[in-house]
Amino acid sequence: MSNRLASAHASERVPAPQLAYRSEREVMAEVQAMRAQALREFIANWRARRAERSATAETVLPSVEEAYVLRRANELRGERLAEIMVAVGRWIAQRVEGWRQSMAEASAMRELAGLDDRMLADIGISRSDIPALARHGRDDVMPSAGPVRSVSERMAA
Repeated sequence: MSNRLASAHASERVPAPQLAYRSEREVMAEVQAMRAQALREFIANWRARRAERSATAETVLPSVEEAYVLRRANELRGERLAEIMVAVGRWIAQRVEGWRQSMAEASAMRELAGLDDRMLADIGISRSDIPALARHGRDDVMPSAGPVRSVSERMAA
């Protein structure tokens, strides 16, 4: 009896669906088409509601309380929008400053890497110090070539 059930189930098997692989361009085109259709439907519904309201509704002036609430809501919306714009401005300023710093660091690294080892030794740094010096400046990094000595100290030694 179990063999019959097993053979009955085996004959009822549904083949696995074949996956259709589509390119990213095809998927994006389909998504854009769906968005455009949704937008067209939204606009059509909005126009229908607006036409229905204007045809059936009388012009009703808001009460004093409603007018206050509406005015205050608009003020709060404007304040919130201003806060958002300030936050976006700060974010952009941070990104620009980070970009500026990375450009200055890259420029310093190019200049120092362009010097030969003797010139680097004259200013008291080694080639391995270049990335740290470019990133942090001279105050934060102790040069590995030893303390910087003046020309007269070097001549006396």
